[in-house]
Amino acid sequence: MVMSIAVDKTKRTKGSKEPIEQEESSVINIWLKEIRIPFLLLGIILVILGTVVAWSINNIFDWYLFVLTLFGVLFIHMGTNVVNDYFDYKTGTDNINRDLTPFTGGSRVIQDGGLKPKSVYHGAILFALIGIMIGFYLVYLRGWPVLLLGVIGVFCGYFYTEPRINLVSRRVGEIIAGFNFGPIIVLGAYFVQVQRFALEPFIAGLIMGILGTTILWINEFPDYNADKRSGKITIVVRLGKRRATYGFMALLIFTYSITIFAILFKLLPMISLVVLCTIPVAYKAITTANKYYNDTQKLIPANALTILITILTGILLCISFFVSRMFGYY
Repeated sequence: MVMSIAVDKTKRTKGSKEPIEQEESSVINIWLKEIRIPFLLLGIILVILGTVVAWSINNIFDWYLFVLTLFGVLFIHMGTNVVNDYFDYKTGTDNINRDLTPFTGGSRVIQDGGLKPKSVYHGAILFALIGIMIGFYLVYLRGWPVLLLGVIGVFCGYFYTEPRINLVSRRVGEIIAGFNFGPIIVLGAYFVQVQRFALEPFIAGLIMGILGTTILWINEFPDYNADKRSGKITIVVRLGKRRATYGFMALLIFTYSITIFAILFKLLPMISLVVLCTIPVAYKAITTANKYYNDTQKLIPANALTILITILTGILLCISFFVSRMFGYY
């Protein structure tokens, strides 16, 4: 189903394996592009973060459960990326987008003729089903709360850009996405390990979720014209680019405020203050966005810096919880 890319197999050289190998390699590369592999890094970091918090607080770590959780999240994430690519094709958003950057405008696999739209949709469903099956196994092993978190994640992932529900155009899309790629995954990874919830993983996930929303926010600037023309009412389309830059700045400031608050109330280890070392990077992202919000190509550094802040923050939080456990202080 996933590999239903249009290929004429009758034109291969008889007795030659090289065309077959080249064809298989091409199909794999196309799917790797469609899945958008670099974007999966955030999900990996979130699962690691939830697991490290569980170990740091409870001295519990199960490799088997960690691997199951990681692959479950990755397949759901892949399904979400691919189905959103499909729906952005169906609504015409990516088809008319000419302000392309390495971080926005979709994978372009359908637009470039690499895959048929139906193949992309089938691939999305297959990835999601694999993730769901892993999820049901985790429900069996660890309890019904895993099901609740999984249902929220799958529902929001599928209907984020689905034309009938279209969460992104209902004033809640960015918030929902941030909640899923933050508290939901971190809490889920934590619960799978210890079978209970806690405030510490929620706060750590909230910080990451706000940053995830910030990535979406700044990435909506280059897509502004295409989104507006196709009726995809993102927060940037709703506010306008100038006002949306203030929201972008507010999200980053809020991230550091929550971090400081959590450390003061011992919801994060004291060593988590190291997260504040990313403030200069955030300042550069903010100044770039304020200056070039209307120039797609000059805005690209702000997109890249926002992703960098998010990845660095996730890694630093993981290290903070790890070090706090290893050296016995919080």
